[in-house]
Amino acid sequence: MFNGGHVENGRVNGLLATSRALGDFGFKSTDTSDPGEQIVIAIPDIVEHRLSDEDEFLVLACDGIWDCMSSQQAISLIRQRIAEKTSLDTICEMILDHCLADPGTLTTAGCDNMTMVVVAFLNGRTVEDWYEVVGSRVAAGKLANPPSNSQATAKKGMAASKDRSEKTREMLKRLFSSQPRSTSTTT
Repeated sequence: MFNGGHVENGRVNGLLATSRALGDFGFKSTDTSDPGEQIVIAIPDIVEHRLSDEDEFLVLACDGIWDCMSSQQAISLIRQRIAEKTSLDTICEMILDHCLADPGTLTTAGCDNMTMVVVAFLNGRTVEDWYEVVGSRVAAGKLANPPSNSQATAKKGMAASKDRSEKTREMLKRLFSSQPRSTSTTT
């Protein structure tokens, strides 16, 4: 890890559960380093996945959610609520409420900021038909499994991501080296 950072208990400097972020400026305070060499960088890992009819939805969530539940727990809960015809925004709200820490607890889980979006893959269906398809899969006990080629797809995506990350890093380096650094002082 660049600039003295370390991973402890799966977290950057024992605190942050992600190594890439647009914010978290406390982990990007090294003014002498280019953006790609900070403790936490904003250059994403990108994995491409060709959608199939089996793909139902995508969950985008921050570490505040994943600190409270596993991805499989979230998927199972979301699918069950879809089968009950609960709206996606209500499902997100339910999960956020579930993850929210009770006041006065000494746990850090549920005390972080939390963001979550569920994106439905309609695959040409109406929203109503999509709810029916997912609901029938849940009723039939069909589990939401990743496609069998997901590991191969992920490996290809990671290789392409590394190439894009290098190009992005170079672009950011050029961008930041051509602009004067601003400093502020307080009196």
